[in-house]
Amino acid sequence: MRDFHALLCEMDRYPGPLVCAVRGYAVGGALEFLLHADYVVADPACMVGFPEINHGLLPAAKGMRRAVGKLGLRAAQALLYWGELCDARKALEIGAINEIAAGTDVMSRGVEVCRHLRGKDQKLFAAIKRSLNLTGQMDDASLEAVTIEDLSAYLTEGSSADARARFLSKSSRKT
Repeated sequence: MRDFHALLCEMDRYPGPLVCAVRGYAVGGALEFLLHADYVVADPACMVGFPEINHGLLPAAKGMRRAVGKLGLRAAQALLYWGELCDARKALEIGAINEIAAGTDVMSRGVEVCRHLRGKDQKLFAAIKRSLNLTGQMDDASLEAVTIEDLSAYLTEGSSADARARFLSKSSRKT
């Protein structure tokens, strides 16, 4: 359990995009893994859930906290208390996955999403990801400090100035 908890912590800290492609089942620890990913593509036959309660087991507290954060308290309770699996449509509805792709396209779609996310400015991506992961654990003053620190570091980058110039040139053409 300690190693699994450490893996989930590393996923939280990893600055780049983590994209998962699911074919088949993602139950228990596999669902916890998905909930720590940035984007999840699943096939239509995918089934997800936390069946641990039916088998005398306890999910990792970090995974349960992430389930509450990503799915909401009621959806997390339903999955954890009942121990039943839900299909891809329900998983999409509650936010356990981001999209459904045809079974043969799941991996290629996952790679496509990963390439798209890797095409974003990675310093900005890392700052946004860190803030999203910390939002529920920090007070407003701490969140403000993190935002100012990240923004200060990014605004000095040449790519930041280029991105702002492109945006401003598009805006000026509209008026």
